Amino acid sequence: VLANAIHSVGGISDDNHGTLQKVWWSRAGRTDKGVHAVGQIISLKMVLQQTADDASQDEDALARRMQSAINQALRGTAIQVLGIERTTNSFCAHVLCSARQYEYLLPVHCLRRQEHTTTDGGHKTTDGG
Repeated sequence: VLANAIHSVGGISDDNHGTLQKVWWSRAGRTDKGVHAVGQIISLKMVLQQTADDASQDEDALARRMQSAINQALRGTAIQVLGIERTTNSFCAHVLCSARQYEYLLPVHCLRRQEHTTTDGGHKTTDGG
């Protein structure tokens, strides 16, 4: 979904679209099916095209404009780009990510002690789990 949105606004060329390896796509982490993530870091070689109207804009302004365009293309999805930063050509989000933080939310019933009542030789016993 994200790669398609970046392509739709010109950040990934037609020649490179559909094959993430061509743009050196890398992500800092992954999630299992049904798990949600906040603050995922990805890296890729992205096209930031400067138009005649952008001649007076610096690189940060171009990145903000691209971020806004990508988020517009992502409307109606649960995905949003929080920022775009220029890095060195050798930056790889998976390898160079300096920290990962995980938070797990479990329903309370998963933490409750289960009581099992069994009959053992005519005596009832309760197993505290």
